[in-house]
Amino acid sequence: MSPSLLSWGLTPSHSSGRRGGPGVPQLRLFGEETSRWSKRSRRYGPGGEQGGAVGVGEGVLRREVSKWLAIPLLHRASAMSRRPLSLYASPWTSPAWMKSNGDVRGKGTLKGQAGDKYHKTWANYFVKFLDEYAKHNVSFWAVTAQNEPLAALFTPPQFPTIAFTAAQQRDFVIRDLGPALTRSPHRTRLIILDDQRIHLPHWAKVVLNHFVAGWTDWNLALDLIGGPNWVKNYVDSPVIVDSSKDVFYKQPMFYHLGHFSKFIPEGSRRVGLHSSRRCLICQLEHVAVLRPDGALVLVVLNRLGWEVPFGIQDPAVGFIDAVAPANSIQTYLWRWK
Repeated sequence: MSPSLLSWGLTPSHSSGRRGGPGVPQLRLFGEETSRWSKRSRRYGPGGEQGGAVGVGEGVLRREVSKWLAIPLLHRASAMSRRPLSLYASPWTSPAWMKSNGDVRGKGTLKGQAGDKYHKTWANYFVKFLDEYAKHNVSFWAVTAQNEPLAALFTPPQFPTIAFTAAQQRDFVIRDLGPALTRSPHRTRLIILDDQRIHLPHWAKVVLNHFVAGWTDWNLALDLIGGPNWVKNYVDSPVIVDSSKDVFYKQPMFYHLGHFSKFIPEGSRRVGLHSSRRCLICQLEHVAVLRPDGALVLVVLNRLGWEVPFGIQDPAVGFIDAVAPANSIQTYLWRWK
């Protein structure tokens, strides 16, 4: 795991921003040195294998973290947030000498098997990563065991990655990563599946099952073509930056995300919602939550190309008529008397 870029998440922690932003106080950091979200790939790999012994190159890791520009940005973001930022980190790949294919790119796995010197050394990288950031007053709410462990089996050969099956990640967590984090001074949580949600039911059965799931958006901000990305895997993001003009643009998804992150703070609980449909082709999507401050929040999404009238009834408060405009998302907030 190496110095990191920012992505943002809608997982268990949310708050309101000070200046009208979407209030997403959870940031995901991933390895800039070996992820594809940078202008070039740099073969960063501290430590090595000599005479059958393996180790973490702490000096190289320390130098890389100390010069990483994300640290002052994180400090500035923390100072602006009303609530503490929840950070979590995701590794793209181990150094090449730990991988079965001898390259940070491609479909290699960690050498050997769980419990051996390679797996224990890779687990120690997580702890050293947390150690070095802690020296700069940056702590992490969680780490993920691997970025897209199954997608690694299908990505182009130039992508940096490590492939894990659910059973392999389970054994790595049980024998290596879990004990390493437990022995460390960091109270960092561990996320098992940092991949597409279609894989979650199987992984929850094989690895762990605490009945918790979250969703993470990819990048907070990208350039005009959806990069930088040295493998040309361009995507979209809530904020688009035109560095040539020193301007940025907030896209519709920026405001869409805010309907959840701005109005549903940490500690909110989803509540039951009964829907009585009179129009079979006028279906709305919705979720209701009870906030810690006692307020109720209802988010209503209309994917249809026409407006849909509907009503909201709360026995403790009363009834209101409302309309969901075509292709809209709305948030309703009220308090019980």
